[in-house]
Amino acid sequence: MRLRAAWSLHSCCALFASVANGQEIQQCVAAHESAQREEKAERLLRARELYAQCSAAACPDLVRNECARLGKELIRRIPSIRVRVIGATGPVVLEIDEQDWASIPDSPIAVDPGTRVVRVTPKGGTTLVRELEIEASSSEDVQFDLRPRAAPPDDQKPSRKGLPTAAYVAGGVGLLGFAGFAGFGLAGRSKQDELDACKGSCTDHGLYDDMKANYLVADISLGVGLAATALAVYFVVDSSSGDAAAEEARPKPRRHPWLALGAKPGFAELHLGGNF
Repeated sequence: MRLRAAWSLHSCCALFASVANGQEIQQCVAAHESAQREEKAERLLRARELYAQCSAAACPDLVRNECARLGKELIRRIPSIRVRVIGATGPVVLEIDEQDWASIPDSPIAVDPGTRVVRVTPKGGTTLVRELEIEASSSEDVQFDLRPRAAPPDDQKPSRKGLPTAAYVAGGVGLLGFAGFAGFGLAGRSKQDELDACKGSCTDHGLYDDMKANYLVADISLGVGLAATALAVYFVVDSSSGDAAAEEARPKPRRHPWLALGAKPGFAELHLGGNF
């Protein structure tokens, strides 16, 4: 009776061992297949874990040897990121995608290929972010500078500039030109009215010459006023455009605008030019 009981217990243990061994073999084979799928999808870190599972001593020799070989080849393809932080005065939290570190590791961090987002958050500070494109087998260094930015000295701070002197000069010349146009135009009109009043009986032949001279000077004055006003507008717009700091740092060529006036019997000339 005792012999039969012992034999039954031994048979049950052998059966359970056989079932357990079969489950382990199935797990090894499944890990081997899953590891290859993960590696093909560029999820190399997960593939590394699966290759380690099917390389265990409990797996069949054929599967174990194959997983060990593929696992060694995979390790050479896994990229890494080394994070460096400058100027940290306290704890710094590191985050790469969904994984966090309470401090910055000294050694490189293994990651999957693809787009990786690295975040560094100093205690009580603002999070700094870098987005990296990581390729297989690569090793990337990313550096974060947490040092405070020094304020520029007062003499280097951009200051708001007033209008250039040339704008005032050109504006003044423009006003004088318009005033001359009005004055000489009225004088010419007065001479024209006198000629109309004595039409057919005028004895003062100088009235006609005076009228032409006044109208000629009025036309010249109008041209000067328009040209000078255009110059003034140009100087105002030019002085207010662009970044003040960049404008201060960039050397500017000297401007030499000029106006040339000429008058001959019957017509007048106005020339505008210069270096801008």
